[in-house]
Parts: sequence; structure tokens; C-alpha cells
Amino acid sequence: MSTDKPSQVTPPRTDVALQGARIAGTFRGAFADTKLGSHTPDMTSPEDTTHGGKLALQHVTLRKPSGLTLVVGTVNCVEHAAEIHPYAYLAGMNQERFKVALDFDAAAYQEFVDKARGVLHDLGIELSIATMPASLTAAPSAATNSALRRTIFTLLVGLVIGGVVVWFALR
Repeated sequence: MSTDKPSQVTPPRTDVALQGARIAGTFRGAFADTKLGSHTPDMTSPEDTTHGGKLALQHVTLRKPSGLTLVVGTVNCVEHAAEIHPYAYLAGMNQERFKVALDFDAAAYQEFVDKARGVLHDLGIELSIATMPASLTAAPSAATNSALRRTIFTLLVGLVIGGVVVWFALR
């Protein structure tokens, strides 16, 4: 009788997971010598199964040597589609979350996007640029400024009237 433990067998990857792994490998190879500031482009690879493509979404990232990772887009090999965030979105989110500016400029990021578009196109995946949320793109409108002024004026008038009432009450 043997006391050896059975070896743990890793299940084979499904077709969709294999396709995603090939896409990630090709992407990594294409960007192996590319840097955006201190960031290295990368792409996540799916697990052994994507559960019929339900978990096929892969992330396009920019990774710093420290491990800090910016998710800049997604790739879905089932839908043959990819989406990447515009530079202004990344710059705003990085400033908001980490209180520092990105260490690469919009021109360098655009070169990365253009190269990524070509690499993904060669793999049968179309890349689109994500639209910026209105909350990040819209400057305060004239209507918003006008409403703010009315609110402040109303508060000041209320304070003055309240002050006058208290003054008369205490006399």
C-alpha cells in the first residue's frame, strides 16, 4: 500500500482561455521593450476557464516596478473588441487617487494606443477609445454657476434676517 499523495493535476485551459492567453502573450511580446515613463504595458491572462466566455474580459494595464498598476483598458476575445481609456481620463484618475501627475505625457500615451491598436487588429480585435464620463469632462455650466449664486444669496439674506430678529429679541 502506497502512502504517496496523488499529484494535483491542473485542468487544461478551455478554448476561450487559450485564445485569451495567446492574445496576452502576443501583447506582452509586442510591448516587452516599451516604457511609458516608469510604467510597462501588460495584459492580464484568463484563468483555466472563462466559464463559456462569461469571464473572458482581460485588462490592459500599465505597471510600475513598485507593483502599482493602472488599468487603462479591456480586451474581450469572445467579442473581438477592446476599449482603452483616453489620456485625460487616466491623468485625472491618477491625480485624484494618488495625488500625483502621470510620469508620461499624452503624446507617449497616444503612441502606445496606436501600437496597441495595430497589435490587436492583427489578432482580429478592434480597439475603440472609451468615452469620458460627463462628470470628468463637463465644466460647470452657466446655469450651475447661476444656481450657486442664488443659493449663496438666499443663505446670506436668511442670515441677515435671522440676525436682525435675534438682535430685536435680545434688546
